[in-house]
Amino acid sequence: MIASSEELTIAASRPRNSTLRFWSPILRATFEALGQCFMDKQQFKLASSVLSRALSEKAPEDQLVGVLYLLGTSAEAQGNAAEALGYYQRVFVVDIQFRDIADRMHAVERIAR
Repeated sequence: MIASSEELTIAASRPRNSTLRFWSPILRATFEALGQCFMDKQQFKLASSVLSRALSEKAPEDQLVGVLYLLGTSAEAQGNAAEALGYYQRVFVVDIQFRDIADRMHAVERIAR
């Protein structure tokens, strides 16, 4: 069963406190999935907002590769090449073979300069 964006929004908005820290990986996955939903709907500002919440969970970079990639594609879609490049570089450092990261990074490097 695939959750709707409304269900993911509700799950992501649940209060978090020290007793719920074990939920952090689930919350990050929820933010990433919800961000992807907004990306698919071409609602890039909403996607960026949701995905940025995943970064506030203070996870290691290797657990945030998908979130960083989506933040980069969202920034790129909004015409912000410099911001996109920053996210893409963070992904590239962690996983040089992640999706099409090298191609995307090179494309926005040309635009950002």
